[in-house]
Amino acid sequence: MNGFSIATNVNAASAQFNLNLRQSALQSDVSKLSSGLRIQSAVDDPSGFAISQNLQAQVAGYQAAIGNVQTAKNAAFVAEQSLSTITNILQRIRSLAIEAANDVSSNLDRANIQAEVDQLRAEIVTIVRDTNFNGTQLLDGSNAFNLAFNGAPILPGAASPGPALNNASFESPNVGSGTFNAFKYDPTGAGWTFSPRSGITGINSGFSSGAPPPPNGVQEGFIQSASGSDGSITQNVTLQANTVYTVTFAATQRKNYQNGGEVVLVQLDGQNIGRVFATSGTYSFYSSAPIVTSAGVHTLSFVGVDPNGLDNTAFIDNVKIVGQSLPYAGPAVPDGSFEQVPINAGYSFGAFQYDPTGTPWFFTGSAGVSSNGSGFTASNPIAPDGGQVGLIQYTGSMQEDVSGFQSGVTYELGLLAANRVSSPGGQTQTISISIDGQAIATITPTSANYQQFYTSSFAPGAGTHVLKITGLDPYGNDETAFIDHLQIFASNAPTTPSTSLTVHDGASEGNQVLLTLPDARPVSLGVSSIDVSTFASAETAIGQMDGALGILMQARAQLGAQVVALGENAQNGALAVLNETNALSSIRDLNIGKAVGKFTRDSVLQQVAASVLAQANNDPRFVLVLFKP
Repeated sequence: MNGFSIATNVNAASAQFNLNLRQSALQSDVSKLSSGLRIQSAVDDPSGFAISQNLQAQVAGYQAAIGNVQTAKNAAFVAEQSLSTITNILQRIRSLAIEAANDVSSNLDRANIQAEVDQLRAEIVTIVRDTNFNGTQLLDGSNAFNLAFNGAPILPGAASPGPALNNASFESPNVGSGTFNAFKYDPTGAGWTFSPRSGITGINSGFSSGAPPPPNGVQEGFIQSASGSDGSITQNVTLQANTVYTVTFAATQRKNYQNGGEVVLVQLDGQNIGRVFATSGTYSFYSSAPIVTSAGVHTLSFVGVDPNGLDNTAFIDNVKIVGQSLPYAGPAVPDGSFEQVPINAGYSFGAFQYDPTGTPWFFTGSAGVSSNGSGFTASNPIAPDGGQVGLIQYTGSMQEDVSGFQSGVTYELGLLAANRVSSPGGQTQTISISIDGQAIATITPTSANYQQFYTSSFAPGAGTHVLKITGLDPYGNDETAFIDHLQIFASNAPTTPSTSLTVHDGASEGNQVLLTLPDARPVSLGVSSIDVSTFASAETAIGQMDGALGILMQARAQLGAQVVALGENAQNGALAVLNETNALSSIRDLNIGKAVGKFTRDSVLQQVAASVLAQANNDPRFVLVLFKP
C-alpha cells in the first residue's frame, strides 16, 4: 500500500514479527549455550536426534556390559585363588605319599601320614563348598568345563579303540631271543622313539632272562635308569576333541638284575597321567588316568624314574589307547551327594540321621544320611564326594523328584556305592533303583571301597519323574549300603541350556560369553580315596596326585585363558564406548565458538528489532501533521 495508514501499522507488525523471531532464536541460543548441546530435542534436528539417542543407548549398554565383564573377572579371580590353595594341598599330599613310599617308614609312621592326608582331602571338600561369588557356587561342578566328565565319564559298553599305535607290542625290529645279546638300545624305524637308556628286548636276553614272557608277542620294550640317566619311549598320536582317552599297557620289573625297582611315568605332552611301580614278578595290566585334550597330534611317553639312583629296569608291552566320546550331561540329581542337610556330630558314633528333613529326598524306614566317622561309616573310607553319604539299611528307601528330562533322549544313572564294613549281619545289602516305579538297576556293593555303578538305559519322556532307591535286604539281616555322587547322563544330545555362567558382554541382544569353571571336588579330580598305608599304595597315590595336578593345571590354564579373553572383551567394550561417544559428541554437542557468534548476532538483531518496533509504532503520528492549519 502506498501512502500513510492509521488503520493498520504494517511496519510495526513487520518489526514485531522479526523481533519475535530474534527473541525465539536468542532463547534457543541461551538454552544451547547453557546445556552445551546442539540437539536438545527432536525439534532441533529430527534425524540427528534419532541417531544420537541410538548412540546414547549403545554407549550405556557398553558401559553396563563392561561392568558385567569386570564382575565375571572378579568371580574368576575368586575361583583361581581357591584353585591355587587346592593345588598347594595336592602338592603337599604328593609329598606325603613320597614320604610314605619308603620301606624304612613304620606302619605307625604311615598311619600318621594317612591321618594328615585324610584331613587335607577333607579341606579340599571344605574349600569347594565355601568358594562362591555372591551366592553362586564356583567349584562344585555346576558350572564346569564339561559336566559329563565329572568323575564318571565312561558309560558301560561305550568304550571303543582309540588311535592304533605303531608297533604297540615292540615286535619290530626283530632283536632275536634266547641269547644274552637279544636286545637293542635305541632301535630305529620301530614306530617309537627311544632314548639311549631304552629299547627292545627278546625273550631270555641279558635283560629279560628270568622274567615272564611278554603278554603279546615275543618282544617287549624296556626302560632303564642307570648312571644318572633315565630311559624313555615316546610316540606321536593323533587324538580327537570331546573324547575321553585312557592309555592301557602291561608292565613288570626286570628279574635278573635289580636294585630296588624302576618307576614308570606315563605322560601326554609332558604331563603325567599315570605312575606305575610294578613290584610283582609277573606282568600286570595298568591304565592311565582318563584324559580329555584338544584335537591334533600329541606325544605319548613312558619315562623311567629310578627312586634309588641305581641301575633298574622296567618292561612294558601291549600298549593301547582306548577312547570314548563324552556322554552328555543329563538332568541334575538334587542333592546327589547328600550334603544339603549337614550332620554336625563330627567324627562320632552319632554322626548320622534317619529320615532327615530339609532335603529334596524323602526317606522311609531305615534310610538317611551319614557323615564320615559315624557308627555306620567309621570302618569305611571317607565319603568320595563331600563329607556325607546316603545310607540304606534293611528295606529303607529314599526318593525324590528329578526335573528336566526330555522326550526322545535316553538316560543312564551313575552312582558310587559301598558295602558297610561294620554291618552286624556280616553280609551285603542289595538295592533297587527305579524311575516312576520301573526298575532300572539292581546292584549289590560288595566292597568297602566306593565303586562306580551304572543303571540300564531308560527314556522316561519329558518332564519330572520320581527316582527311588530301595533296600532289598536279601539276607534278612542288618545290612547297609552307602551311596554317593549320583549323576544322570544322556546318551544323545539333550537341548538343555548350558550350565556355564552367562555374561552379557555387549550393547545388543545376544551379545553373551560363557564363563566355565572347573569341578574341583575330590571325586572329579580322581582323589576321592587316597591310601598311603603301604609302600605300594603310596606309590599309587603319587600317580593319583600327578593325575589330579595335571587335571587342575589344565583347568587353571583354561580359566586363565578365559580371564585374559574377558580382559580383551572389556578393553574392546571401552574402545567401543570411546568411539561411539566421539560420534555422539560430533552429532549432539554444540560448537561453542560458532554458537557464541550466533548468540551475539541474535542479541544485536533483537536490540535492533526492538528499536525498529519502537520507531514503527511512532509512524502513525506523522498523519497528524496533515491536520495542522
